[in-house]
Amino acid sequence: TDLVLKYEDLINNNLYGSVSAVKETKPILGSCGHYMYINTNNFPKPNFAILKTPKFAVTGPTCRLNFWYNINGIGKIGSLDVVALMENKTSLLWSISGAQGAEWKQASVAVGQHGNYHIGIRANTDIGSTKGYMAIDDT
Repeated sequence: TDLVLKYEDLINNNLYGSVSAVKETKPILGSCGHYMYINTNNFPKPNFAILKTPKFAVTGPTCRLNFWYNINGIGKIGSLDVVALMENKTSLLWSISGAQGAEWKQASVAVGQHGNYHIGIRANTDIGSTKGYMAIDDT
């Protein structure tokens, strides 16, 4: 079973953190339609934003989350993580850090078997990024 990041999830997102993420409609390096991004420019301290899915009752051992990402810029951009958010525990499922170039890349993250949890896509910004962004998309 696959969990696919859909535009409807972005519209009805549970977004929190100390950085605002924006739903964008203008193209970014070949993307069309809607996607979400955060600007990583010149933060005086590290910040984060998390896009959280609705709660899942249970998933099977072959469950995956599929989405596209674009991380680019100059200096320390930060990291993009996928985490399982359980009641008293956060488990890191996937992470990538630093500028990855101007091309969109596809991620397919093994979620595994959990119960009563959310999936979070967490953008962590670093101090010292002079120009950059992190973006996620469903197609």
